[in-house]
Amino acid sequence: VWVIAMPMIMAANIGGTATLIGDPPNVIVGVAAPLTFMDFIYFLTVPVTFMMIALNYAATWWYRRDLAGASAQDGSDAEAIELAHPKVLKWTLAMIGLIFLGFFTHSLTHLPVGVIAFFGAGLVMAGRTVIHQREMSGKQAEHAFTHAFERGIEWLTLGFFIFLFMTISSAEHTGLIHSAALKLQDAVDWVSAGLGLGLSAKLLTAALMILVFSAVVSALVDNIPYTIAAVAIVRVLVTSFAQELTGAGVADPALAANVLWWALALGACLGGNATLIGASANVTTVGILEKDGHHMPFVDFLKVGIPTTLMTVFLAAIYLILYVFVGAVETNIGGAVVLGAFAAFALLRWRAGRPALRARQSGYA
Repeated sequence: VWVIAMPMIMAANIGGTATLIGDPPNVIVGVAAPLTFMDFIYFLTVPVTFMMIALNYAATWWYRRDLAGASAQDGSDAEAIELAHPKVLKWTLAMIGLIFLGFFTHSLTHLPVGVIAFFGAGLVMAGRTVIHQREMSGKQAEHAFTHAFERGIEWLTLGFFIFLFMTISSAEHTGLIHSAALKLQDAVDWVSAGLGLGLSAKLLTAALMILVFSAVVSALVDNIPYTIAAVAIVRVLVTSFAQELTGAGVADPALAANVLWWALALGACLGGNATLIGASANVTTVGILEKDGHHMPFVDFLKVGIPTTLMTVFLAAIYLILYVFVGAVETNIGGAVVLGAFAAFALLRWRAGRPALRARQSGYA
């Protein structure tokens, strides 16, 4: 089962890096920057797609022996699932569609993503209550609402984040965050002066330091509290670099300085793949499968997680280098062209192999 589960965990953490709502650190970065939903699509989809392709080939190589002995199943023994409330499901899916519409139009409406999500959740709860009142008795509908409100919402998690934001805000107002940002900036200046780097190389040095440090920290602790603390530091660095780039006559200094935000988002999300406790997807999937008797030792997880993290962080570093020296727009357009050519090649190869696949299927029948 781990032949499927481990690549799925890795892909969940990598794929979540591509959008504003794909992973909690991205939401935190997007609100702090501020960056829109489409900004994440424009600037992270291309590198993340390359990482997914690399993961596919790597996972196929790692599990080649298991895949060689696998056989197709017709699915006749699959357990049937009956929906208890199909109308609630339809209403929920409709509201999710509206929420995504709000995310996509976020740059036009200027509504915070938190407001969009909160409003959508309220509509889901309201619609669910109305549907239950029509299908159940008054007490049953009231019990269903109370149960969902008390048990369905992670109140402890919400409380944790409320107090965490209060702590980070206190650190920011007392100057602790600014002091930490200055220390990091001094480290970047020291490295840049020691190596005689120009402004672009200095910006890249800061981005790579944020990327690697974020990946290492996110592998050891949960990436959410780390990102909350890191955004305040990165915000100071982005402002400082934007001023330097403006003085140097760079055409779009804000776009160039945003490489630091992308470095933080990539490092915080990708580093979670390294260890079992690095991301929520890791803990959740392993916990569910262990209930069914599929144990995953911590060390065994590292055998897949660490190579995946090293591979994806390496690809992220290449992307950041191209972003700084080639250009943000040029890098993403060029990457999209390469991906299009790869997709066309894969399609032609698949069409050429269809006769052989049909022959094998006929042989199995």
